[in-house]
Amino acid sequence: MCRCHNVILPALLGWLLACPGLLPAGQAQAAAPELKKLHILMVIDTQDEVLSTSVKIDQGRMKRLWAATIPHERYSLKVLDGKKVTRREVLGHYDRLKAGKDEGLVFYYAGHGSLDKTNGKHFFELSQEKKPLFRHEVRGAMEKKGAGLVVLLTDCCSTPRKLPPGLASTKGVGMRASKLNAAVRCLLFQARGTVDITAATDNASWSDNQRGGLFTRSLARLLEQTPLRDLDTDKDGVVTWTEFFPQLRDETKSLFKAWSKELLARGDVDERTKRDLKSPRTRQVPRAFSLQEAGQPAQGFAAVGIENGNKAPLHFSYRWEHGKWADGTLAPGEKKVLSEPLARTNGKLPQLEMRFGKSARVTQLEPTAWAGERAPRLADLAWFFRIQKKAPARDAR
Repeated sequence: MCRCHNVILPALLGWLLACPGLLPAGQAQAAAPELKKLHILMVIDTQDEVLSTSVKIDQGRMKRLWAATIPHERYSLKVLDGKKVTRREVLGHYDRLKAGKDEGLVFYYAGHGSLDKTNGKHFFELSQEKKPLFRHEVRGAMEKKGAGLVVLLTDCCSTPRKLPPGLASTKGVGMRASKLNAAVRCLLFQARGTVDITAATDNASWSDNQRGGLFTRSLARLLEQTPLRDLDTDKDGVVTWTEFFPQLRDETKSLFKAWSKELLARGDVDERTKRDLKSPRTRQVPRAFSLQEAGQPAQGFAAVGIENGNKAPLHFSYRWEHGKWADGTLAPGEKKVLSEPLARTNGKLPQLEMRFGKSARVTQLEPTAWAGERAPRLADLAWFFRIQKKAPARDAR
C-alpha cells in the first residue's frame, strides 16, 4: 500500500517537472546540555479509508517508542487522530503551546502527502479537509515558539502533483523507560536547531496493514534497538542527525527492497500494486529538508538538480532568490546541478527561480541542503527535476 493518491500529473506552464532527490548529510556537532523536556505532537489520519489500519499501527509503534526510550516526566504527548486531524487543530496546538529554549518540539505525522509540482513544496493531504496543510506552515509554527530543538518526522508520500487553484487509540504502550535511551538523548535532548525529515523523496511511502509504515519501522528500530556505538559513525561518543539520517535513509531503502520482494514472492497483491513494485522507478528514499545545526557557521550549499527530458536543447534562465539572472542550456538528456553557498544566505535555503524557453513566467524550485565542503556534483544527487515541454493536446473525438 502506498500513502499517496495515484494521479496523472498535469503540465506546469508548458513544462513537466519531477522532484529533486535526496542530498547527503553534513558534519557532526558537539554534544550540548540536555533539554529539560520534549513536547511531542502526533498527527495520525485514521479517518482515511485506505490508510486507517496501517497508520493506527504506526501510532501504537511510536507511542511505545517514546515510552520505552524516554522517562515519562521528560516528555508530553498530544495525539490528534480521527476528526481532529485538521489544519486548525495542528496549527492551533502550536499557537497555544508554551515552550522555552531549554525544551524541544517533535512533530510526527502518518497519512497522505504530496509535492506541489509548481514549486516542489511538500504538503499533507488531510482526509477531513480539501485545503492542504503545507509542511512549511507546520515548521514555521514550531520554529516560532523559540524552542531549542525542532524535529519533524513524517511517514507520508512525496509524489508530485499539481494542486487545484485555491487550494485511534492503541492498547498499551509497553515497557516504560526508567532512563533516557542513549541515541534518543543525543538526537532529541542534546541536538539543537531544526531537523525536518520525510519518508520519501519523489515517490510513495509504503506500508501494510500488518506492520504499518516502512519508514516508521526503520526509525523505531534504529532508535530503540541499535547500540549508540553503531550509530556513532565518527566515534566521538555522540550521534548527531547528520550521522543518523544516512543510516535511517539506508535502513528504509533496504527494508523496502526486502519487503517488496517478499510481497511479490507471496503473490497476494493486486495487479496494479504488482506493476508498481516491479517498476525500476519505484523506491523509497527518505529526504531531509533540513539538518540545520544551531550555533554553527553557515556551511554547505543549497542545491537543485535539473534534467532535460526533451529531444531538443533546453534553454533556461535562473537565479537564487532575487539574485542576478544567469543563462544556461542543457543538451537532450543532460543533467546539471545548480548550487549556492549557504554562507551567502546566512545558512537559509533560498528558492531557485527559473524561466524555461522563451517564457517570462518564473517557477520556484525548492532546494535541498548539501552539507559538504565542496559544491555538489551530479553523483551526489539521487534524483533531479526532469523538465519536459508540454505535448500538444489531441482532439477529443
